[in-house]
Amino acid sequence: MPFFSYSITTLKSTAETSKKKTVMTLSPGVIHRVRIRIPPGSQGLLHCHVNHHLHQIEPSNTGENFYGDDEIIEYDEFYELKGTDTQLSAYTWNDDTEHEHKIIVQFGVLPKWVLLPQLVAQQVSRVWEGVKTRTWG
Repeated sequence: MPFFSYSITTLKSTAETSKKKTVMTLSPGVIHRVRIRIPPGSQGLLHCHVNHHLHQIEPSNTGENFYGDDEIIEYDEFYELKGTDTQLSAYTWNDDTEHEHKIIVQFGVLPKWVLLPQLVAQQVSRVWEGVKTRTWG
């Protein structure tokens, strides 16, 4: 199972209007796990979001970003990267005027066929929950 890790250091006083872009090349398949590590010390001043081309994919809500201090943000995902279109871009900026800060962005990628049974099971489970709560009359 490929697991990709990128350590990104952003210089002090890097404004959001001139964010740092870091290109991350993954393998074809499905991103099934995302892990963002924000080491201690950034005090919420370091920010990051991840794009696939012009579309922000992490965090999912456009216009928002990851930030914090001594944080590990980890979650399951199901985002497919097809063919040779496997480059994502991390955009970071740093509001700290005294120190540079580092963020670690990690992705677990598996072939779609490995994850397909899990996806189908999740969808069936959601449908079943809806059927169980429906009132028949």
